[in-house]
Amino acid sequence: MANKKASVDTVRTGIEEITTQGDLLYRGASDLERLPKGSSGQTLKMGSGNEPEWSTVAAPASPAWTVIGTAVASNSANLTITGLDNTYSTFAITFSDLVLTTDGEGWRFRVGDSGGVDSVAGDYGWSLMHNNENGSAFVGGASSGDSSIRLGYGATGNATGEAMGGIIYIHTNGASFPIMTGTGVTINSTGEGYHETFSGYRKAVITLDRVQLIATSGNINTGRMTVYGIAHS
Repeated sequence: MANKKASVDTVRTGIEEITTQGDLLYRGASDLERLPKGSSGQTLKMGSGNEPEWSTVAAPASPAWTVIGTAVASNSANLTITGLDNTYSTFAITFSDLVLTTDGEGWRFRVGDSGGVDSVAGDYGWSLMHNNENGSAFVGGASSGDSSIRLGYGATGNATGEAMGGIIYIHTNGASFPIMTGTGVTINSTGEGYHETFSGYRKAVITLDRVQLIATSGNINTGRMTVYGIAHS
């Protein structure tokens, strides 16, 4: 009996020593076994032979699209967002629920640097294709020297439900002209949808740090513009 008691006491003491050190006890293939404690950033999983093991948890990936800024219209002369830089070589600019104070006007887009938004005549080139929903007004247009980039021919209405929405991508790493591509839909004052595909560029290298949306006339009553930086990896 004395020998058995000593054996039990030895096992109990061993378990207490192991558990106070932070090791884990588990039933192995043939006997009671211990797993040394893990470290920060690890998680426990089932390994080979159905025995537990520690695994390093991978850090979560950075988001592919990072919000740089957003602007909400409230009878605004323009929507301008700053804070763009060469951290990204592609930017996405989204437009939603944009309504003008003046019925039947269109939209223009500009870029700029720390000195302000560029609105000089001749600094932009653009081209676009425009079609209404029944296919009866398919037209194209272009300019080799303008003060902004035209975002379609559609004349946006400002009655309930009439608005413009779309997306623009800007492609530049600071060493090339800011190149822009995009698509949009505008609902005109008769409730008809106009579908726009547009592209353009600023005709010189610029240290891009801001973008601006304006109406061809009047203010922007409501809506939102948001700029995202897109990571390539």
